[in-house]
Amino acid sequence: IGSLSTYVMLGNSYILTENQPEFNFTKNDNFSIGFNITCDEFPAATASIVSKRGTKKIQELGQFSKPNKNEVDIGGNYYTSSYLNLPTNVYPYDFEIREDVLYFSRSDGVNLVELSASLELGTQQSVWVAKTGSLYNLYLDKVLVNSKTLVAVVFP
Repeated sequence: IGSLSTYVMLGNSYILTENQPEFNFTKNDNFSIGFNITCDEFPAATASIVSKRGTKKIQELGQFSKPNKNEVDIGGNYYTSSYLNLPTNVYPYDFEIREDVLYFSRSDGVNLVELSASLELGTQQSVWVAKTGSLYNLYLDKVLVNSKTLVAVVFP
C-alpha cells in the first residue's frame, strides 16, 4: 500500500480520517511504516504526526418523536455515526514530535514500546519503523538510529 501526499500543517491543525482496521496491526503482526518529514521549526508543545492512538467511531441508534401536520406524534428510528479523537492507552502506533525529538510508540495497555530520534531543522528526513517478531527498529534516512526488543509482560 502506498501513496504520495504533501501536507503543510500549521498550528494545531490535523487531519482526521476514517478508521482503517487493516492498519491496526495486532501484537503478532509484522509491519513497517514510513514517511518523509521536514520541520521548519519545532513545535512548542507535543505535535502528533501519524497516529492510530485515538480515532474512534461512535455509533448511535435511537428513536425520535416528531409531530406531523395534524400535530400527531409520529416516531421513527435514527442512526448516526461520527469519528472522534479520543485518546486511549491501547493503540497500534503513534508518531509525535516533542521539542526536537521524534517519538514512535505502541501500546497494548500493558506493554509499551517507545523509540526516539533527534530531528534536524529544515532538512527533509525519511522516517521508517519496522517491526519483525518482537524487534522494533527506527530508521532515519535509511540509518538505524534506535532499536528495542519487546519483552512482553505476561500475567499468570
